[in-house]
Amino acid sequence: MQGFTLEILFSTGWRRNGQILWRFGDAIRESNRVLAGNGVRGVRILTVTIPPETIHERIAEHEAEVANV
Repeated sequence: MQGFTLEILFSTGWRRNGQILWRFGDAIRESNRVLAGNGVRGVRILTVTIPPETIHERIAEHEAEVANV
């Protein structure tokens, strides 16, 4: 899986925001929103790769019961 995260340049240096965006278009929109904020000098869009074997899916028990009906 591939996602994107933003690295934001403030007067004190670069910081990553920690949010993962799953579509590049969403990353562009979020970077434009962040750039409009006060104190932001620049934004980098970084690619995040998540290996499929690291993903763990959990399903609520009541959802599993509905699926079995």
